[in-house]
Amino acid sequence: MDESGSVSVEGFMIMKAFLDTLVHSFFVGTDHIRISLMKFGDSPEVVFRLNDHMNRREILKGIYSVQQMGGGTRTGKALWFMMSLFQKVKGSRATEGVPQIGIVITDGEANDDIQRSAYLLRKHGVSLMCLGIVGASKNEMLMITGNPENVLFIESYRDMKSSVPYVAQRLCELAEERVSSNLTVCSQGAAIDIMIILDDRSQSIMPQEFELIKDFLRSLLHCFYLGQDQVRVGLVPYSRHNDTTAFKLSTPLNNMEILKHIWNLRQSNSLTTETNPHWEMMSELLREEREGVREEWVTKVGLVIMGSELHENLSASLDELKNHGVSLYAIGGANASLMGLNKITGHRENVFFVQNFSGLTEISERISQEICSSAEDRGQQVVHMPPPGPKNSTVTDSQVTLYRGQSLSALCPYDQRYKEDVKYWCRMKGELDCATIVRTDFPLQRGDVSITDDPSQHTSTVTMQNLQTQDTGEYASQMCQ
Repeated sequence: MDESGSVSVEGFMIMKAFLDTLVHSFFVGTDHIRISLMKFGDSPEVVFRLNDHMNRREILKGIYSVQQMGGGTRTGKALWFMMSLFQKVKGSRATEGVPQIGIVITDGEANDDIQRSAYLLRKHGVSLMCLGIVGASKNEMLMITGNPENVLFIESYRDMKSSVPYVAQRLCELAEERVSSNLTVCSQGAAIDIMIILDDRSQSIMPQEFELIKDFLRSLLHCFYLGQDQVRVGLVPYSRHNDTTAFKLSTPLNNMEILKHIWNLRQSNSLTTETNPHWEMMSELLREEREGVREEWVTKVGLVIMGSELHENLSASLDELKNHGVSLYAIGGANASLMGLNKITGHRENVFFVQNFSGLTEISERISQEICSSAEDRGQQVVHMPPPGPKNSTVTDSQVTLYRGQSLSALCPYDQRYKEDVKYWCRMKGELDCATIVRTDFPLQRGDVSITDDPSQHTSTVTMQNLQTQDTGEYASQMCQ
């Protein structure tokens, strides 16, 4: 934060009040968000480091203890000094893949060079956001961040407080973007439909727990390539309160749009489940989602997050989902019964019971791995080709539809009298012309296509991996002496 002489006494106090409100937007803790503070004028000075305070009360105490010393605006020197704060010994978790973000708040033009320091910080893996007030230079702010979306110009100090929601959301987006670049995700061709059924009632889940659930959902969805031909997501909340943030599987949303919907979720103060008329509407939404899932080969997942017992109407709707091939996972809080969670999923290994939703990080990793593994198993399409007729005949009556990145295994049986013959896989170029790709003599593999032969089982197997749009066409399994 800028403490130079251009900042008025009132402005400096408003700046501290702004930081107070901003800190209240986050869940602070050793395993959650860590915050450091430095001020700068002629020289930078650390107020507290990332590992000095692990709770909100101590952080706010540190903020309000800051005294303004005045001086020039050596922003470049401050940026250079900021780099030293992102070290493991000072509380940084960069080596663990935790996003590193720096915020610069200033009201004037720099008295030194900022370009090199800002560039090195970003090169070091730190995402930068700049808040400029009154006399700040927009060009310098852009030079600091390297991204116009990370620049916010505020007309006066009195407008700072109203900017907190935008700043908090943008900081979360920066963190999400950084996390997504570090995560191992499902293969890009994975086709999955994920339905999230969320208990958003304040009677069931505490406010701080609800924020943890939102963090969990954002973390989980970062493991997938979201899109209408890849991983689709639908969200059905318990209450009417979040009708505007609910969305269906068929709603064309990208990663960032879905994350914004989750960010905007707010808890409902609706009545208990027995008197809430939304259950019938919710059951209808689930029926629509069930009918909206894609073909059989698509992995279908339902994720139920609940703070208390399940209403019988919803239980019946979930049973219908299971009957239509949807694998259900259930996460329950302290007021949910283990028996009820088991009934939802039908599989004990798909049940996660958490006392206060603080252990969701580990659950996110396990659930995403299981979903990805299931999708990859389904993504390996196996086609049983009909037995061929005479030698050199072409089999053309098996058809399969796949998406980019998926794989195909074609099992081609043959009569035992042909077990010594060469088998090959070719692509049709016309009614009579078939261009050979691989053969059981040579080449056994070409690119992502390979062929094997098992004479004892009288079956040859062709595998085509990482399929792309240009692979669309007609193929044949043939034999020759």
